[in-house]
Amino acid sequence: MAAVVLAYLPALWAGYVWDDDAHLPLSDLQRSLAGLWLVWTWPGATPQYYPLTHTSFWLEAQLWGLRPAGYHAVNVLLHAANGVLLWRVARRLGLPAAVALLTAAAFALHPVNVESVAWVSERKNVLSTLFYLAAGLCYLRSAGVGEPPAAPPPTSRTAPVPPQQLPPLQPASPDAGRRGHWYAAALGLFACAVLSKTVTSSLPAALCVLLWWHRRLDRRQVLRLLPMFAFAAGMAWVTAGMEKWNVGAVGRHWDWSFAERCLIAGRAVWFYAGKLAWPAGLAFVYPRWEIDAGVWWQYLFPAAAVGLVCGLWLARGRVGRGPLAAVMLAGGTLFPALGFVNLYPMRFSFVADHFVYLASPPLLALGAAAAVAVARRAATPPPLAAATGGIVLCVLAALTCWQTTRFHDEESLWRHTLAANPRAWLAEVNLGILLAGRGEDAAAAEHYARSLAIEPDQEHTHLAWAALLDRQGNVAAATAHYEAAGRIAPTDPRAPYWLGNLAARRGDATAAAARYRDALARDERHEPSRLALAASLAAENRPSDALVEYARALELNPYSLEARQRAAALLTRGGDPAAAVDLLVEGRRLVGPNAKLDNNLGVALLRAGRPAEAADRLREAVGRDPNLAEAWLSLGSALEMLGDRDGAGRAYERAASLNPSFDAARAGADRVRRQ
Repeated sequence: MAAVVLAYLPALWAGYVWDDDAHLPLSDLQRSLAGLWLVWTWPGATPQYYPLTHTSFWLEAQLWGLRPAGYHAVNVLLHAANGVLLWRVARRLGLPAAVALLTAAAFALHPVNVESVAWVSERKNVLSTLFYLAAGLCYLRSAGVGEPPAAPPPTSRTAPVPPQQLPPLQPASPDAGRRGHWYAAALGLFACAVLSKTVTSSLPAALCVLLWWHRRLDRRQVLRLLPMFAFAAGMAWVTAGMEKWNVGAVGRHWDWSFAERCLIAGRAVWFYAGKLAWPAGLAFVYPRWEIDAGVWWQYLFPAAAVGLVCGLWLARGRVGRGPLAAVMLAGGTLFPALGFVNLYPMRFSFVADHFVYLASPPLLALGAAAAVAVARRAATPPPLAAATGGIVLCVLAALTCWQTTRFHDEESLWRHTLAANPRAWLAEVNLGILLAGRGEDAAAAEHYARSLAIEPDQEHTHLAWAALLDRQGNVAAATAHYEAAGRIAPTDPRAPYWLGNLAARRGDATAAAARYRDALARDERHEPSRLALAASLAAENRPSDALVEYARALELNPYSLEARQRAAALLTRGGDPAAAVDLLVEGRRLVGPNAKLDNNLGVALLRAGRPAEAADRLREAVGRDPNLAEAWLSLGSALEMLGDRDGAGRAYERAASLNPSFDAARAGADRVRRQ
């Protein structure tokens, strides 16, 4: 664990990269108890339904907010704990002490795992692996793996053996009387693993392989594993659907035939084996190779993989079942990331370092066993063998430390990616977005141009470039890029949404509404388009139609504070404050107390002639956010209606000090003073 902490020290000073903001609880709602409830009950609240992983983020947000050091430190400690657990599992499986220690240390210090540890979003990898290994260890103990075999029962009646000739009694295993408890713990820990990341659904199949290796696989063990298989299948179905419809892994970029998927898988397994054996040229985005089912040599990769498995099966009598078990464990664990299931990262690369995190231990164990066997056959003195192993681990640790620096910040990550893979269009566009955010428009445009030169049919680049041109005031060029993005991705609602915003800024509400409807025809769940459509309808003096859109938005997402508050404001202005109050009270019940929500509820209660209740809600609003000027202004109005002139004056003055442009606040303070 100390070695891991030292190797990953640069991570403790690192920031966030790429999609970290999509996973962390950034908003007040996400950091509230209601946000935690949403993580577990609303699959669309997070990019993937990994509620235990996001619960860990929620807990950390309560402890140290959004400071990245804490999140990185937890990732590093989880990875170190995984190394220790892997060592315990290896010893339970009967691997020699040297092999078990070398396997665990190589896993803990291997640079291919940096992506899973130094990238905050990959908390799902390190956390799920912790539960995966713990569940596996508990199940092995419940199955008696690693215990001395029981004495066989007598098979014939023979003369009694004199006591002095009896073998010494073996002490009973302490696990023997608690196997039911270990089994229950295994089930619970497995559920935690799958709720952290669904790739751990492979555990029951992995346990079958391990039990087969130890010659303990029988009907009883298969029946005991059935609950795991059932839970794994259900969660895998949920994750596949989320990856397709929520993350966006659907369309022409994943339109491969079965033969092409086999070619992807065959090449990927050898790629990962090569990176584990020789971790050179590691990159965040690897080149995506061309798959062509008509090229004969591409079939050599899957053929070699199948040939290896068949060869190890035929040679199991000579070399034992261990090598075959290791290869089957690695291949089975990698299966979801081999192209047979659509994963979003495969849009820009068929392989990624974080895909091999959970699958690496069996191959590392195979390599460690081979190294120890070679050393013993060569009669290498133990001190020399230990020194050689130590040198290898030190090299791995140094490479890990160096690789971790690549994740220091987003710019470092993308520039290193381009140095390793100059055709990484994803790195080009994301570096451009980063530079555009800093105001370096010319440099950003150069990266966008290079991205389109590498991959012309990428809507992400067109959308980013259009946003830059729009900000510069070049509406015609921005429109051209938005329209290009819309043609490339006919199911993506973002291009028509932004075109609608362009029309709305020109004052053409009818054209804007048409664009927003186009976006909703592509994806009716795109909430920004529906809210924008409702706003454009309200601007056309069609409040009833706008309220229909707000109602549809709340039907799709009852937890949308934006839709709820906009609808309540429209109802209040339309002379129905009672309906607005009901709408906001329901929102408060669903998402819990919220400063802005309480302010809007207070305003609606004031309009409904309920100043005492309004004052209570507004006091709660300013208690949660003392800098919310609107709430102080509304509180002043409520207290003035209740006859509390001193309190009203203080509230008005506070609102005016927070927002000097609040003429109503200054007028209210003057009015109360005159009274």
